[in-house]
Amino acid sequence: MTYKIRLSLLLLLFLSSCTYSVYTTKIHTPIDRVPLKISYKSSFDVLPEGEQQASIGDELFRISRYEIGREEYVTVPSPLPSSFPINATWRGTYLYSDGTNNNLVVYTTPQFYNSQIGVILDAKEQLATTKPLVQLGGIKEGRRWKVKDSGNFFASSIKLIERWGIRYGGRSSSSYIFELFNKNDANVVEILQSIKISEQDFLDGFTVRGVFIKGLEKDNLGIIKYKVQDKLLK
Repeated sequence: MTYKIRLSLLLLLFLSSCTYSVYTTKIHTPIDRVPLKISYKSSFDVLPEGEQQASIGDELFRISRYEIGREEYVTVPSPLPSSFPINATWRGTYLYSDGTNNNLVVYTTPQFYNSQIGVILDAKEQLATTKPLVQLGGIKEGRRWKVKDSGNFFASSIKLIERWGIRYGGRSSSSYIFELFNKNDANVVEILQSIKISEQDFLDGFTVRGVFIKGLEKDNLGIIKYKVQDKLLK
């Protein structure tokens, strides 16, 4: 076998080793992905639903408020040298079909390998196939990569906005005393404000920072009964 023939065979072997199956088809009109919307959530830390009861010095409630979706990020680490970007605009640019997995879309963003590598997702934006990252052009078109974990590819950031509460300070003449406190540290309570409410206003209901507090009975030996509602999350 001559040198040239051996060289040709080696070159052919090398090229065939770099060939990958291509199951992607470019979409003429890319699919604009709707980003996750900013939303808000509140949670009462020590409050079951319905009628509540508190003695002098007891907390009526503690509440934490969160902002969801100011930033959008990818839930899995990138298997490539470049990390997945934060708050990037992803678009469906290719369809993926290998005969087994159908109705899948490849999403890309210019901020990740200039849209030349995308992620294969199903209709629920969950990672699809065993190797969901795919190269979409070049001599290694069709090359695939595994990622850690599975499930949703996109997620929203959750940021604590505030954590505070109200406790009962007892009666002063015909008024009820309530104390607004910060609870950012589990071991530190910072009293921000003392609030005086008439007995009638307590029974009619009053609002503090969007939380509606309604008395169900008058103070009885230092004990009040009440219910609360977060008016910011109707």
